Amino acid sequence: MLIFFLIVLSLTPAAMIGIGLTWKKKPPKTINMAYGYRTGRSMKSKAAWDFAHQYIAKIWLYAGMLLELASIAALIVFRNHDLNTLGTIVIIITAVQVGGLCLPIV
Repeated sequence: MLIFFLIVLSLTPAAMIGIGLTWKKKPPKTINMAYGYRTGRSMKSKAAWDFAHQYIAKIWLYAGMLLELASIAALIVFRNHDLNTLGTIVIIITAVQVGGLCLPIV
């Protein structure tokens, strides 16, 4: 069950790292409504669009790595707890990860 929780906890940080690497190498070229870091400010001009993707790529890359390490550390610390407690801890950690994913948008 610990392996399952490790996989679950790795999904959000892996997505952040993957998007960060993708946008670092190949950010969206044009302002669009389908794909990209779409905020009101980033969509005002092509220069803002390019800067926003370069900046968010770094943030998500480093934040993803940090969240991955913190999640693994928390899982190691709490590995001896009963299954219900461990499940609750995994839910809390996942909520923190999703918050970390959404925070740069604000």
